[in-house]
Amino acid sequence: TDGSEYEPVQQYGSYGISLNNPQAPLDDVNVRKAISLAVDRDQINEVVFRGLATPLSSFWPSTMDGYDPSISTTRDVAAAKEHLAGTPCETGCTISLVFTNDLSWSPLAAQIVATNLAEIGIEVKLSTLSSTQWANQVENQQTFQMAMNLSWDYANIPDGQLLYAFDPTSPSQAFKSSWANPALSDVAYAAKTSTGPSRDAALEAVNDVFLADQPYVTLVTANDLFAQRLSTELIAPNSSLYIDVAREE
Repeated sequence: TDGSEYEPVQQYGSYGISLNNPQAPLDDVNVRKAISLAVDRDQINEVVFRGLATPLSSFWPSTMDGYDPSISTTRDVAAAKEHLAGTPCETGCTISLVFTNDLSWSPLAAQIVATNLAEIGIEVKLSTLSSTQWANQVENQQTFQMAMNLSWDYANIPDGQLLYAFDPTSPSQAFKSSWANPALSDVAYAAKTSTGPSRDAALEAVNDVFLADQPYVTLVTANDLFAQRLSTELIAPNSSLYIDVAREE
């Protein structure tokens, strides 16, 4: 009503759920896969992001090379329950999920995740952390089990995302998952150094190893909503969250 235009911007990254892989029962890959399959990404998109985000279940966000739109983001409760067979969560289990109000999207998304996982017998205990608690428990000490989290970069090149969300030896520790797989360094190196068709194959291999291990859960491509009164033909944010300015003739 004030003449503002609203511009949804998809960023070079993802919103998701960090799964602390060494923490039981998340040390079981089938529990991690069940969680990913049980989460309703379409519901999160519609309720939390007003349908403006892009549901995501793979490593590469929809804004970056390597993204494969054929990888399903559809919820599959039956498949999730099948993965739980023979795991510590086969007959039910309890896992904690922390979030911070500093990530404005995460409180509502966490509630949806808790409701989704209850349908496969996983009781989720939600906890809100202050900025200081978040820094201590998630960023520094990694004493959590699951945490709503994000990762993003400034450019459509693989190096940043591979550092933040793939490399367990980096400060980000692979989206704070402490992911451990001997193949990671070779896969990441190929993705960063290849060109042409070899690069395409290397980026696909990153998705493959991510989906095989499911070290954490991606939900949607990272995004933000900007409001402005000038036309987006004149000034508009881009995926790097910088502002593009065009001079009117």
